[in-house]
Amino acid sequence: MQAVIELDDDQIESILVEGLKKNYEIHLKTYEDNEHHVHEAFQIMLAYFMTDKEFRKYSHQLAKVQKKYLGAKK
Repeated sequence: MQAVIELDDDQIESILVEGLKKNYEIHLKTYEDNEHHVHEAFQIMLAYFMTDKEFRKYSHQLAKVQKKYLGAKK
């Protein structure tokens, strides 16, 4: 049996942004020096699909988490 779910553009963007965020955070935990282009690509995609305010807030929160994670690693 197949089910069809109709989503409007806002719902699709929301799903896309959440998926990008999760994958970006996974990438940051396994980040290699030669993968800087992947890091930039995630930032570009997130900035495109989020408002400026949402992207700045997310980046700021992520920087705090990343600093804590990297600090605990050392």
